[in-house]
Amino acid sequence: MPGSLNFALVGSTKVFVIIYQSLLIILTVLCLDLNNDNSIELTDRAILPKSGHDIDVTLTGYPRTYTVMIDRVRRPSRFDQLAFCFHNWCFSVLMWRLEGYPKPLLYKLARTLVPNQSMWEDVPEGTFDLDSANQMKILASYNSERLFISNLPAELRSYIWQHVGLTTPYSVFILVSDETCRLACCLRSISTRNILLERDSPLSASMVTIFGVAYIQGLIVGVDRKDLVCTTISSSGSCPKDQVVWDQPDFPSSLLYPNAALFDFDRDIIRSNTETETPERRFLRYLPLFNKEEYIKGLSIYFSGRGMVGIETHFTQTSQLSGRRDGCIVHFPISAKERIAHVWLRMINSASLAFAAPALTIQTTLGRLYTFGSYILPSLVASDYYRWVRLQSEGCVSGFYYENPYWTTIMRFGIISDGTTARPPPLPPLYHLSDVPLPLITSPSAGLFLSFASMNGLEKVELSFDNKRCTGMLVHYLDGLTAVLGQWRTTSLSQYSSIYNSNWPNITHIYFKMSKFRDRQIVTDVAFSEDSTRAKSDPDCRLFAIGESIAWWFSTSYDTILPWTEDLGEIPDGSKMSQPNCSIDGRSVQQIGDTVSLL
Repeated sequence: MPGSLNFALVGSTKVFVIIYQSLLIILTVLCLDLNNDNSIELTDRAILPKSGHDIDVTLTGYPRTYTVMIDRVRRPSRFDQLAFCFHNWCFSVLMWRLEGYPKPLLYKLARTLVPNQSMWEDVPEGTFDLDSANQMKILASYNSERLFISNLPAELRSYIWQHVGLTTPYSVFILVSDETCRLACCLRSISTRNILLERDSPLSASMVTIFGVAYIQGLIVGVDRKDLVCTTISSSGSCPKDQVVWDQPDFPSSLLYPNAALFDFDRDIIRSNTETETPERRFLRYLPLFNKEEYIKGLSIYFSGRGMVGIETHFTQTSQLSGRRDGCIVHFPISAKERIAHVWLRMINSASLAFAAPALTIQTTLGRLYTFGSYILPSLVASDYYRWVRLQSEGCVSGFYYENPYWTTIMRFGIISDGTTARPPPLPPLYHLSDVPLPLITSPSAGLFLSFASMNGLEKVELSFDNKRCTGMLVHYLDGLTAVLGQWRTTSLSQYSSIYNSNWPNITHIYFKMSKFRDRQIVTDVAFSEDSTRAKSDPDCRLFAIGESIAWWFSTSYDTILPWTEDLGEIPDGSKMSQPNCSIDGRSVQQIGDTVSLL
């Protein structure tokens, strides 16, 4: 488990320390002056007491009166700098492999492994961990003649390493000596260099992958493969209004003005014309809906608080996550010949940015409508409390992109389209006419979700478990479509089981076992049965006949199962909006990049 410490430099400013390992002997690398590269220093090794007492640590090469105070209790105040701690054993491995320890290299290595929190990730305060799934893959693929399991099949090696774990000395040794040192060697190269370019010059990027994260290792000009293309050469001192930085190398190159094509609540709803003279740096994330030639098999969106915090696309052999897995998950399976044809953003009809976080509604080429968002009261829809904005595109949707949120919730959102695929005309979005279950366990629009599915024409049914809670069901129908009841989680911590097959005879009922969890109730089991007598006598069971439709209401810590009356209504005409084309310098954004923004 990683940990965090605060410490104050005596006579200087406070900084926040991130520790890579949780053992007790550490040393710290820090920059005393952020404007001076020669001010990077190391502390001497320190033994942290098991109790929460503060300790003083000396700096190497300084008088012993010049110390760093390590504060064992996280303070709520903000810190001016970052500093980084290495476990003594990991530091020794690094120094052995790198044949020395240049302090600037250590500081650069630490900053590279830990992303800027305000730029890329909403890292939980006090903790940071590299992707454990990728670490396990690294261990399973590690080959060494001295390691006897290297001759075993990859599946067996994976099981062995899962049993051994990531925190044993040998596991950590492999990860540090192989991956971390490989990154450190790459960081020895020159960080900046000049490149002579002409317009339309192609550039190829050579990449190095460390802990599953791809880094640009070098750029080559004039090769056939075009990873990057020079689109604009400006005069000295001039630059575009928006400087866009993408989170991956294969971003949608057709978007010359991606920031203008994003849906922007402040610009498109409030109609604010606030302009800044200085260029703004925009950090955008891109999530393609294709993995090579394969279109997504499913789409998951994670909701925490009042909006979207993560989007995950699922394929036959893999998945890709953008953002973070947190809160409730809303999952929609997509069939083999199905595509996303239209996308709407649903938001509260208010001029306040406090209510600007959108939910997502999609329409597929099979005419299916699905909303990724919390339940909303039908009375509020009828009273014009919500707006649905349809994002314009040419053809079916081939990717999503959004501005990396400064806080936690995705606010500015856009789509990429293929420009060619035929698609059906847009259907009006639907909303639920069902009343909220009582007692009210959380407020609508803030964490209460509704899913429903029919128990008719079933081919197969699977369950998903998270610890003792049954989180949801994946329902396969005989016509080839699939639906989700509850939350279908796909993380490595989830467990799955199959509870129904169409070959099973005499199945007449399905029941849901409810249990108390603190002051709430959750689903702990689901089963099909040919005899309903036992379930009828159990007050904690919810019993339904095969052929009925079921509604599963859920939040982060609550479930309730009720009959579904299939009450859906079309949104009022006055609640519909559509993105008109936007132009930049006389050019249509739609012509530039398949996405548009409101005027």
